[in-house]
Order: sequence, then C-alpha cells, then structure tokens
Amino acid sequence: MTRSKFFAVMVVLAMAFFSSACDETQTSPSPLPTPTVTPPAEAEYTFWVLERGSNQPISGATLSTSFGQFQTDESGKVIIRSTTGGFQITVTAESCLPFVTAQRTALTNLLIYCLHAAGNSELTVRQAVFGDIGADFNPGLHPLYRLDGPVSIVLEQRFIEEWPNSASLIYTWAQKLQNQIGFQVYASTSAVPGTAVFPLRIDQTIEDKGFDAIVTWDIINYRIVGGGIAFSRSQLYDLVVGHEFGHVFGLSHHNAPGLLNLRATPPWEYSANEVENIKLMLTWKPGTTWPLSDASSGILTRSRFSGKQMVTIGCRQTSRGIVDEVMTYSHK
Repeated sequence: MTRSKFFAVMVVLAMAFFSSACDETQTSPSPLPTPTVTPPAEAEYTFWVLERGSNQPISGATLSTSFGQFQTDESGKVIIRSTTGGFQITVTAESCLPFVTAQRTALTNLLIYCLHAAGNSELTVRQAVFGDIGADFNPGLHPLYRLDGPVSIVLEQRFIEEWPNSASLIYTWAQKLQNQIGFQVYASTSAVPGTAVFPLRIDQTIEDKGFDAIVTWDIINYRIVGGGIAFSRSQLYDLVVGHEFGHVFGLSHHNAPGLLNLRATPPWEYSANEVENIKLMLTWKPGTTWPLSDASSGILTRSRFSGKQMVTIGCRQTSRGIVDEVMTYSHK
C-alpha cells in the first residue's frame, strides 16, 4: 500500500470514529443538592404594663407592633413571640398616655402615665402641655416649656399704691400658683436673686394690638427663665390673672374645664385636670416632646436656637368671658 493510500484510509477511519461519538446520547450532569434554609428561631418576650408611680398592673393594655397587637391579662402581663428582636412597641391603655419604646435586653416592665383627674385626657395633655392646635390659638405641638425654679412677679411701687385691690389679687394668685407648682412665687417690688423674673406693668398701648393682656417667655433650653406680664387696664379680675399666671408657668390652652380654657366658667380656680397636668409637667424635663417615648424626654440638643428664644402670648377677654389669644414667636 502506498503512503498516500495509507493516509486516505486513516482519514476515513477517523471521520467514522468522530461521527459515531457525536451520535451517542449526551448525559446531563447530576444537579447540586438544594441547601436547607433554617428559619430564624422564634423567641418569647414577656412584658408587664404598669402605671408609672403606683406600679399597679394595667389589664387590657394594648401593645402594638409591626407584626400584630397583643393585650395584657388581669395581671398586666403579655407574651409576644417574634423571630426578630429590637421591634418597636406602642403601649396604649384606657385613661393613660401612649408610650413608644423598643424591645431590648432586660426590658420587662413597661411603665406608662395614667390620668385620674376629672376632665383630663390624652387630648387635654397634648393641648395644655404641648400646645396642640386642637385648642383655639395654640401654636401647634412644641416641646415642653416650663418654669424650672422659683419666679419673681415684680410690681412697680406706683402700681401697689394706686391700685391696691389689683395688687392684692396679684399676691393671692401668686400664692395659688405656688401651691400648685411647688416653687416659690414671689410678688414684690424687687426680684429675688436666682429667680425667673416677670416684671408686671399696665400698658394701655397693647389695646391697639387688640389685647387685654400679654405674657412673654424668655426660654433657654426649653426652660422659662424670665419674661414679662402686661395688662391693658389696672382693674384686674380673677379669670384674667389666673389665666395669665398659668401661662407664666408654661400651660397652654385646652378645651377641658379650667382657667386655661378659652371659655372658662366659674369657679375661678385651677381645675383638677390643670393641677394634674402641672404635676406631669414637673415630672418631665423641659424639652420633652410628644408622643412620649424612650427618645422624647429632655433632649436639649434638638433645639434649633443657640441663644434665647422669646414667646409672646397676647390675650383678649370679651364680655362673655371668652379669652382669645394669639401666640407668636421671635428669637433673640
């Protein structure tokens, strides 16, 4: 066999071999095993809802989370099962203030504030303490502003000499305010050192602005550190003096019974709900925000103002006993 014929035969044999190999059935590789996913373990969290102060258990309280709502039993206890930790909880209960918190290690007792005074409610607290716009002429929700110590109401000697009855009324309401807030409220012709000073004057020009009385607050870090009180007339009445002194402490308007209601009716005394809200305000730090939460209390760094903030409250009393007010803000 010649060399050329030999190579020709080899080419034919090679082609036949590869053709046969291509005709064979191709087999797919075996699939990889599917990994088993273990779901996160469900954890159990036990909470007790208690009234802050008395530590009395609150039955029927609702704990709201992103994955459901849960209610406490007669002992104030509730068990929540969840596959995630750190979830947010909003606690609500009848006649109590809502509170927002988050699940965390060692958190078991959830303490909330409850209201007991006649006429008081969550809405009244929002209005009287935080300025909720639901009450006429309130500015809208703001951090808690209040006195944080004793106050001096400073009268001119001429005021005492010319209008002794009005001066006597000022002394009376200074004592009434002191009885409620627990801080000394001085009313005299000179300021006591270390007090928040509120000079009192008669200023008929405020009538040109439509007001019968004006109270101003000087505020630093949400604390009322001074201000002023002006009346358009020298003849004063229990309603207007008690109302303005409530503002001096830090109360705003509300729609429940009391002197800070714009449609107040006798008796001219701070109502039970106003007294309860004053006590709540004294419990909370100035700067506390609504709604109450782990992060709401006294966060002074949230202030937008580096210096002194001044708040002006103008009041107008009508023949029907209605006090209309407008609150404006300016900053020093």
